[in-house]
Amino acid sequence: MMKEEKAYPLGARRKEVVVMMTLKKVLKRTWAVFLAMLAGISLPLLIWVAIIIVFRQMYLEWRAIRAGLLAGNLTCSLTADCPPGYQCLQGKCLPVASQ
Repeated sequence: MMKEEKAYPLGARRKEVVVMMTLKKVLKRTWAVFLAMLAGISLPLLIWVAIIIVFRQMYLEWRAIRAGLLAGNLTCSLTADCPPGYQCLQGKCLPVASQ
């Protein structure tokens, strides 16, 4: 162990420590910049994905309601339970007869 300590002059050890500390700071900054860029890129993409999912769900629900209306098996208790253009007759939503 004594031979290793004498092999490196004291000044060289200090320079080595300074280089390692500088490298550590640079890596920390690089990692922080990488994470900031990742967040900046991924957040708009996640917003678009959420918008697509919402519109898809709205479309699927609209299709299910539309299929129920076309089949004539959408049940109701009041006219307010039916979508616009339909009225509640005998517990089913039926289209309003145009005059």
